[in-house]
This record gives sequence, C-alpha cells and structure tokens, in this order.
Amino acid sequence: MIRFLQIKTIFLLSGCDAKLDLVFLVDGSSIKNTTTKSLIKQVVSAFKVGQMNACFAVVAYSRDAKVIYGFKSGNSSMNDMEKTFELIHFPTDGTHIGQGLELTNQDLFHIQPRKDSHKVLVVLLDAPSLDNVSQPSLSLRNMSVEIFAIGMGSNYDKNQLNDIASDPDNLHVFSSANDGIESLVTNLTKAICQGRYSYFIFKCAITGFVHTPNIGVVLVRKKFVKRCSRR
Repeated sequence: MIRFLQIKTIFLLSGCDAKLDLVFLVDGSSIKNTTTKSLIKQVVSAFKVGQMNACFAVVAYSRDAKVIYGFKSGNSSMNDMEKTFELIHFPTDGTHIGQGLELTNQDLFHIQPRKDSHKVLVVLLDAPSLDNVSQPSLSLRNMSVEIFAIGMGSNYDKNQLNDIASDPDNLHVFSSANDGIESLVTNLTKAICQGRYSYFIFKCAITGFVHTPNIGVVLVRKKFVKRCSRR
C-alpha cells in the first residue's frame, strides 16, 4: 500500500538563467523614486530575460492596488518598464499592502502561471500597512510563491516584514538602512538566483518519487530532503 508523506525540500534553480516569474510589489508613492527604480533595475539586470527564462511584473499599492507592468511574452526591456513608471499616475495616499498582495495573487500568480517557473515576490515597504498582511501573504506562500520583504528607509513595521516574508525570516527579510542598496541587491539577487532558500511542501510516496505542481514526478534525492514526516 502506498503511504503518502509530507516532504519539505529545497528547490535548487540552475542559476540566473532560471525560469522565473518575479513580481515587485511597491508603494505607489515611491514608484518614481530613484532608489526604488535603481533597486528594481539592478535586480532585473541580474537575470536572463525571456519566455523560457525570467519574466517580471510590477504592482503598485496605495489606498488601492494596480498592476502597472504585467508579465509579457519574452518580457520587454528594462527601458520599457522605466517608461511605464514615468507615465503612471497613481494615488499616493494610504498604505494597503494587503490589497497589493491579494491583487498580485489574483491577477498575476493565479491566472498567469507559467509551467515549471519559480514564483517569487519582492515586497518593498516604506511605511506600516493599514490593512492585514498575514492572510494574503500566507495564501501566496501556500501557492509556492517565495516572498522577500524589504524595508525601505526607517518608517516600516519590522513585524509586518516578518509576517509577509517566507521563512526563515533571516534569509527573506532585508533592510535598505542596515544592508545598503548595493549589498541588498547583491544578497537578494543571489538568494533568488540560487533558489536555495525556497521551501515547498510536496506529497511523496514511499517509492521515493514525489509529485510537484512545478516539475512533475521526480526522484527524491536524499541531499535535497530537509524533512519528511507523516501527514
């Protein structure tokens, strides 16, 4: 009889040419900010962009949330993304990150998934959110979205960063004040590129094979297994 187990395993990407769907969730008031644009540009430039590689999207939040740059076939250049930033007119009052998380889930990761892609969300916070962030971020993580939370400046809520980010927090939470932009970009792109901090829950049988929503049926290798326990 086949017994199903729950397995927690580390998912390794093949480097910066990995098939990646990455969304930046940013405050609408800082979308044209030089620091914000520089961070996004440097992260994007670290990856090979294309339909079989990395695709990017940007969601802005304020009192509402809106996809301002969606996933595209082959994903356009960083210049196109920057032009979109300059043209956008977005409300700058209110900070509802929870709405941004929900919109990201519904309009990007839920309806536009690419088979075999690694899903990543980078959330930039520069002020405390006025709505709940715990439940919408949990919903994203349950869909195998790896979430990085970045505190910009010094006015954000550290507890909200931890609530939003994937575990462990020390590998998924960053601060521009503590790390500096250059160091932050280096560490963030390394973490995303290697994918070694991404944890996924899979069903597995005692045969040693597991079925995953991203990569189908694969043979479990012991060195990848972090923990395997009965459901």
